[in-house]
Amino acid sequence: MNIVAPSDAYGEKFSIIRVTAEEREESWNLWEAAHPGFGRSNWIDAFRDESGQLTESDEFVDAVFLFVPES
Repeated sequence: MNIVAPSDAYGEKFSIIRVTAEEREESWNLWEAAHPGFGRSNWIDAFRDESGQLTESDEFVDAVFLFVPES
């Protein structure tokens, strides 16, 4: 499987990273372990501020590419 990931801080350049399903599963598990209470069904809520608005960060961009299925 391929994951398209930003290769710079502004997301203007992209790289295609070839990973196995096992590697992607490991990445999911590591992310979930680092963010107790958040998982595949509610991961986006980890990036909301007190008012419920999404906050963009490098970690948010990484999570989008991890959790959003390949098209």
